[in-house]
Amino acid sequence: MEKKNLVILSAVVLVILGALGYAWRDKIGTLGWSKKPPEILVVGVWRSASDIAFTREFGAFGDLKDERMGSNPYVATGTWAAVLPAQGIPFSVPIEEGATDLVLMYGAGISTTDLSYIRIRELTQKKLILTDLKTGETTEFERVK
Repeated sequence: MEKKNLVILSAVVLVILGALGYAWRDKIGTLGWSKKPPEILVVGVWRSASDIAFTREFGAFGDLKDERMGSNPYVATGTWAAVLPAQGIPFSVPIEEGATDLVLMYGAGISTTDLSYIRIRELTQKKLILTDLKTGETTEFERVK
């Protein structure tokens, strides 16, 4: 009898926890997706929506790889890092609350010509929209992996 009560109590607790998790799913995000900072969520390989031959890979440890396949192939490697919005950028940039700015450093990253500053405009599990803060050019990407 005692074992039967324990099984029933365990089942009731599981049902209650499942119901609470379901009720709070919007507050905690899908698998915690919305609770992670954008600079962690951007990690992965992204394909340009306008040029399917171009991919950009943001590595987990700050490594960066831009690659274009096809008739004009090239590979550019470097590093990337999140920066405080509009701070440390050598030109005037409007501050946007909640924005995430990244610096992309190609090659040795020694001169400012090797640096690109971009702002994450939109980031979901499948979509990334970036704006080059110097040129204003916006690029949309789809997650490859």
